[in-house]
Amino acid sequence: MLLTAIGKTEQLSAPEDLLDNVNISSLEQSLLENLPPELELPDAENWQAFWNQIEIILQSQSLDDMTWFYSTVRQACGYLDADPATQPWADWLRQRLDYFEMASVAVQEVPAKPAMPFTNAPAITTPATPEPKPILPPAPTITPTTHKVFDLIMPGTPPPKAPVALQVESKRHSLIRNSSRWRKKLADRPAPLNAAALIPRLKKVFQSEGLPPELVWMAEVESSLNPAARSPVGALGLFQLMPATARRFGLRTGFIDERKNPEKNARAAAQYLKFLYRTMGSWPLALAAYNAGEGRVGTLVKRKKQASFEGIANDLPLETQMYVPKVMALVSLRENTATEKLPGPAAAASFRPVIFIFESFSPWSMFARNCLCGWLKSAILIMDVSPAGLSGRSVELLGSNTIICTYD
Repeated sequence: MLLTAIGKTEQLSAPEDLLDNVNISSLEQSLLENLPPELELPDAENWQAFWNQIEIILQSQSLDDMTWFYSTVRQACGYLDADPATQPWADWLRQRLDYFEMASVAVQEVPAKPAMPFTNAPAITTPATPEPKPILPPAPTITPTTHKVFDLIMPGTPPPKAPVALQVESKRHSLIRNSSRWRKKLADRPAPLNAAALIPRLKKVFQSEGLPPELVWMAEVESSLNPAARSPVGALGLFQLMPATARRFGLRTGFIDERKNPEKNARAAAQYLKFLYRTMGSWPLALAAYNAGEGRVGTLVKRKKQASFEGIANDLPLETQMYVPKVMALVSLRENTATEKLPGPAAAASFRPVIFIFESFSPWSMFARNCLCGWLKSAILIMDVSPAGLSGRSVELLGSNTIICTYD
């Protein structure tokens, strides 16, 4: 029921991946046995509405809508946490719950309507006319077979909202992007239990790719450091790679899905981050592009003629607006370092030459050499990424029978 609804939103995932190691009937039976007798499970339609609403609100710019849905997300997170079979979705949702909570804080601290000014003038009162008490209908008879549907999902559209002043909206958005607020929120949060074993492995991968090893903590923000974490739209693994992105950087996503492998997931994420940094020019913008998409962020940078995250932040989805400061705050806390001083990719450390030598000098050998050289050069020109997920940098002919291809 629940997993069926999730499966409908994972349009890019293969069915065998979605149902891997999941026994739907035993999951439903387990949940039914642990629910109080007066409650019933939400049906598949309610779960579908829930996941759809989550995605719509995360991609929106409405803090009011996020506040409206906060309690529902909190309940759903605890509900998914209750069973190991739904843990992959729980670990994904728990990290997004932070955004809903921060939005709720911003709306409460910066109200849409200013408080009424206090005056010393005595209030003019008029005698209150007692209102007639309404006649309540008789309470329905409750029998042992009557059940109440578990009030978890809130399908439908958010309630109508009154216009919010531009100044109020600006203050709210500044609050949710405030790095000090995020550090304070995350300061007492312990690292996931598997961090001690997993983080050193991920750091080795990032270092081998020439990236600051501190950035591996973004995996906690993405997946709660669960290699099996899944999003309802098809992202999977520690760094929540979508299928297309994973394949772009050389991972298989079919029956054998390499996104579940921590090192392979980390290497693809590191290569993508390296590409994004060289495209965007800073870690905040690279992280924004990682979350919202390189096309969207690149278009905003060009259209608004801005070279900083803050310069385009107001036009980004709410999730991205909070994702960037959350990642930076968590890295700062976990590594006790100033994130603004993180270096860019170390180009010299990651460049590796590949040498192709043709022993024969026959016309066919020279033809093959020229074709290979042309193919390698074309791979560099196509988005600066080769089919194997390697950013090509140079292709040189050495003599008449040797090709040197340098890539990172």
